[in-house]
Amino acid sequence: MAISDFIIPTIFEDPLTKAVFTTRRGGISQAPYNELNLGDHVKDDLKTVLKNREIVLKECGFKAIAWMNQTHSTKVCKVALANADSKIDADAIVTTDEGLGLAVMTADCLPVLLADEKNGVFAAVHCGWRGIYGNILTHAVNMMKENGAHKIKAALGPAIGFDSFEIGTDLKDKFLAAGAPLSAFKDISIKKTGKALCSLTELASFELNGLGLDSKDIEILPFDTFKDPEKFFSYRKNNITGRMAGIIGKLV
Repeated sequence: MAISDFIIPTIFEDPLTKAVFTTRRGGISQAPYNELNLGDHVKDDLKTVLKNREIVLKECGFKAIAWMNQTHSTKVCKVALANADSKIDADAIVTTDEGLGLAVMTADCLPVLLADEKNGVFAAVHCGWRGIYGNILTHAVNMMKENGAHKIKAALGPAIGFDSFEIGTDLKDKFLAAGAPLSAFKDISIKKTGKALCSLTELASFELNGLGLDSKDIEILPFDTFKDPEKFFSYRKNNITGRMAGIIGKLV
């Protein structure tokens, strides 16, 4: 069994802050979920998924990792180490507990990891277009601030890239009407297809800027999950596939 191939953001400075983005490498799942599938809601063998999660837990060094039941909502929940094993119906989670990792699963959607390292407040956010349109990052940051966060940094993980993510121009128009930047979209033969290209990272960065995060407070990992099937799961590319995770927390 291979060692898991984690991508490590560099924006977080505290040596006790653990932040990783998993890839599909290093687990025990069989095709089409090979190898490190962490999603228990796909049709992979559940025992295998739990073993993959154990691999990640051991390599990260947390006491526990909280996993969400994600539904493309804008719901944010605070999680404690004591209830990390509970079912969490949310698309963003926040904690102030040391030893607890927060996980967000993706396979093209944008995983966003947030931290105020000085005050020990952390969040993991699932940013598909629905969540971003519903301002889920605003909800997550507000909950972080309610729990003592002031200076927040963000790592935006592997997601479907600008040139790979097609949406309808009607959705593009809805985003623009809601105040999204024009730079987050590119037209592609509009008269023929009615489609546009969309940048999830641009939309997320714009929202984070509005919440007080400067560009220097935001790290964008330059990976396109759709274009690299050997390294990443991609729902848009394969439909039946596994899930990766972005994980953050403070080690004890």
